Amino acid sequence: MSNDRSLSAVVALTITGGSLILLNSVIYMILSLLAPSIAWFPTWGCPMCGMMWRWGGPMMAWPFTGMMAFVSILGIVAGALLILGGLMIRVNPKDTQLWGIIILIFSIIGFLSGGGFLIGSIIGLIGGIIAITKT
Repeated sequence: MSNDRSLSAVVALTITGGSLILLNSVIYMILSLLAPSIAWFPTWGCPMCGMMWRWGGPMMAWPFTGMMAFVSILGIVAGALLILGGLMIRVNPKDTQLWGIIILIFSIIGFLSGGGFLIGSIIGLIGGIIAITKT
């Protein structure tokens, strides 16, 4: 594989993976902001659970919603940096290994936010490995 073709493959893989991570994280963010009651609905409606059945309820949704929003923001940052890494490899090919390491790190971080439907982080990892091993 020639250098130009491997660079094109790295750029395509990285931008695709970053876009999937970004899309997945935006969907998680929308769900965490619009439907926080999904987190506590099963525990709220349990009158047969004894006298403590309301213990939790909506209060249990707040930490879950905050955590989901934090993970979504983390995924948005990871996806944006993967896209930026792919573009920087295209613009400045001499720094391919440096950006490959950055892509690899943020692809792993992208797994925390769902990994771009899991395939986004895997594609980003492959792009990062190719960028690091490129001669």
